[in-house]
Amino acid sequence: MKKTAVLICQVLALANVPAAALAQSNDASFLARRDFFAGPNPACVVAADFNGDGHADLVIAGGRVNPTVGFLTVLWGDGSGNFPNRTSINLGTYLSSIAVGDFNGDLVPDLAVTDSSSNSVSVLLGNGDGTFRAPRTYGVGGAPHSVAIGDFNGDGLADLAVANSSSDSVSLLFGNGDGTFQSARTFAAGDTPKSVAVGDFNGDGIPDLVLANSSSNSVSVLLGNGDGTFQTAVDFGAGPSPAFVVVAKLRGGEMPDDLAVASSFSDPSSGISVLLGNGDGTFDTARSFVIGASQTSLVVGDFNGDGIPDLAIAETHVSLLLGNGDGTFQDPRRFGGVSRYASIAAGDFNEDGALDVAVVAFILGPPLWTGRASVLLGSGGGSFQVAPNYSAGGVAVAVGDFNSDGIPDLAAAGSTSVSVLIGNGDGSFQPAAYFPAGDNPRSIVVGKFRGPKMPDDVAVAGLSGTVSVLLGNGDGTFAPELRLDVGAHLTSIALGDFDGDGALDFVVADEGSSSVIVVFGRGDGTFGPPRSFSAGRVPAWVAVGDFDGDGNLDLAVADAGQGSYHVAALLGNGDGTFREAAGGSVNSWGSYFVTVGDFNGDGKPDLAVCAGGTLFTNLPSLSVLLGAGDGSFQLAWELTFPGSGAGGAPSSVAPFRGSVPAAPDDLVAAGTAFDNVLVLLNRGDGRFDEERFGTEYDARFVAVGDFNGDGLPDLAVTNYAGVAVLINTTPR
Repeated sequence: MKKTAVLICQVLALANVPAAALAQSNDASFLARRDFFAGPNPACVVAADFNGDGHADLVIAGGRVNPTVGFLTVLWGDGSGNFPNRTSINLGTYLSSIAVGDFNGDLVPDLAVTDSSSNSVSVLLGNGDGTFRAPRTYGVGGAPHSVAIGDFNGDGLADLAVANSSSDSVSLLFGNGDGTFQSARTFAAGDTPKSVAVGDFNGDGIPDLVLANSSSNSVSVLLGNGDGTFQTAVDFGAGPSPAFVVVAKLRGGEMPDDLAVASSFSDPSSGISVLLGNGDGTFDTARSFVIGASQTSLVVGDFNGDGIPDLAIAETHVSLLLGNGDGTFQDPRRFGGVSRYASIAAGDFNEDGALDVAVVAFILGPPLWTGRASVLLGSGGGSFQVAPNYSAGGVAVAVGDFNSDGIPDLAAAGSTSVSVLIGNGDGSFQPAAYFPAGDNPRSIVVGKFRGPKMPDDVAVAGLSGTVSVLLGNGDGTFAPELRLDVGAHLTSIALGDFDGDGALDFVVADEGSSSVIVVFGRGDGTFGPPRSFSAGRVPAWVAVGDFDGDGNLDLAVADAGQGSYHVAALLGNGDGTFREAAGGSVNSWGSYFVTVGDFNGDGKPDLAVCAGGTLFTNLPSLSVLLGAGDGSFQLAWELTFPGSGAGGAPSSVAPFRGSVPAAPDDLVAAGTAFDNVLVLLNRGDGRFDEERFGTEYDARFVAVGDFNGDGLPDLAVTNYAGVAVLINTTPR
């Protein structure tokens, strides 16, 4: 029985990167969220300038599930919305929350981190360069879940308040001013307090406490006495399963402090509870604003620049509730992916004057059970940069001009049809039109099977062993499909003139017959009989190039056979036949996708290969094999995708950060477990710097085109809900 290739990632080459662009900037930008590795099982994210460079950084708390090991992940921002460098700090066992403050008076941000498994809070004093001193740990109550900072005894020094979810209490640790704290004092709270916040609820200038009680559907308010003690807690109803509470003046600066409470209750009617303060320590009856999903945390900020506080909420998306200024809010706007976000923080991460948000999400994928940090850049008008998603086939996508207007369109393969999205020329697309074609497709290409002056055609290869050809009418419609029985189990299709007759042919990778199969075009939209060539154990993907410099098209075939570690090169003879050449080794369990580019700028074709095991075995990797110009290749660079799982497949070559001949190529890869597109920017020597951009759903397949006519290539990415379009916003 033949093994079906597991889709590990997609890779495509982006050619002709100018040397000037490489020297001036290593950053790329797309109209999409930006994604970063967040460490295992992230639970909380905070933002501050931890290394003193004037740019906001991120610290994320998390840890492995088994064995239970706590981590802090520090991401250093560069002021552009990018966080290119990171480091990890081993800490505790299961970290649950972080608070940022100055505990020793040196004006450098310090951290207080709760550890719910060891019933403790750790204090890490900052060194001012992004590093931290060894932690000092203090015991608190049972299962601490949240920490807040305030001066509760009036001595001018920062103290800590910790919500203990299993002991129904709040612990107070009074600061000594030198970064150390006194032993905890405990006060009773509500039932299962999950969050604590500080405010002044009775207008006496003394800090008070509020706790969100998950099991009693309430918040507990403890009015401070100013000496480090508190009055008995008073409870107020706050919706089902309160998980997080913030204090803000939702009605303006002259009004009393109000409360906004996130609910972890999963129900279509679930929402944010807002409790307006009366100024005497009491609150009006909670009013709910429906989100429709369970929430984990929220942050207050002015996201549309009108001077009125808004709410940004972490749930399965980022929900934005724009404030009306009277404690009420507009209907939610939703941004981001479909991961369950664990925490949210706000800051101006690209320093454009508009407020942005950072969220962290847990991503299922051993061995690290890793996570993702995502930055959604704010527009300043009450929205965030995310890639628009279009309903369409979600298996594979290709770019063409199907209505002959000179504007790029998209063709996406679905289960039994090809969906065509006509481009408007401004980066947007019309709703998809569907044309019956294919059977369980895996790859799609666009070409001119009737000659260069004819409209674009489409060909789709599927697991049924057939190739469906749709001949274009030139008006965005197609003739009925021509279905060709080609092989047994097709996973990839590529185009080229392999016999030198001037007519376009196609080649498919057939796992079912351990071969690649070439079908020769006649130049009129019809095709001759297929011809097979042996190509490894499980040929999963095929790409085309001239690898030995003889002017004839050759084939590179990724072999997904376990233990083969192989990319086969079949050298063309120019008459439609091929001969074997030396392969290239990849350090992984089989190779799944391959694309062609010049990654070291020597003018010789190289290969980029996605390889790896299944979602539950090895982590996938991306390897670059540099070509010698004689049909042989040598492994030069490899990147492991932490947290990535099944993904898409290679596509085409296009310019990325500019256009000058003979410059080294960039790469783009897609991986579903991270829901994102990985852009790899070439350093000029075949090695790469990585940047991640998110889609709404699991990323599968990437195609490149200039969709808004600005001269920069944009990305179209398939996912299980359709096609996401990422517009290139890289500064020229």
